[in-house]
Amino acid sequence: MSPAARAVRSDVLRNRAALLDAAAAAFAQDGPNVSLDEIARRAGLGAGTLHRHFPTKNALIEAVLVHRLEELGRRAQACCAADEPTAAFFDFLAVIAAEAGQNMTLASALDDPAALSERVAEAGQALQAAFAELLRRAQDAGGVRSDVTAVELHALVTGVIATERALPEESRGRGLAVVADGLRAASGSPEGPARAPRRA
Repeated sequence: MSPAARAVRSDVLRNRAALLDAAAAAFAQDGPNVSLDEIARRAGLGAGTLHRHFPTKNALIEAVLVHRLEELGRRAQACCAADEPTAAFFDFLAVIAAEAGQNMTLASALDDPAALSERVAEAGQALQAAFAELLRRAQDAGGVRSDVTAVELHALVTGVIATERALPEESRGRGLAVVADGLRAASGSPEGPARAPRRA
């Protein structure tokens, strides 16, 4: 690749990153209904540049979702190397809860939330795998009750966040705090509270 081509490529990548950062900030502050022109203005770029990268609002929302999920996945993987697995798990649980509410809002703003792109699905699966590894490490360390599966954890967190979206802002986060307390292994018993027997 020639120096001129590398310079053009660098500009393209820089503009895309600026647009994604501006869009993420705008969506967090004003919601997904903020206009594309306003996002371009916040990025310091023209509307034409934005439309070349993201021809539709759906394309931009999906790109922001992928960017956020990939970043969360990288943070989860970094937490897996922490010396204190239990602290790392609960720290990341708080991080993912703070992000997940905004991500769910963005996903619900798509014309067809059920038809998310393959890249969004892959980024979400990678994040879930890293979060499951964090859970496993915390359980092995005896800090999280061992009878909770990664699938159950995902359902709990998703359900609590979806419910809290309807609560007053001052009440948000309390549900997750209750879930976190319930996940902690009881003192002297990594198994936590006994699980009720399953019915046949």
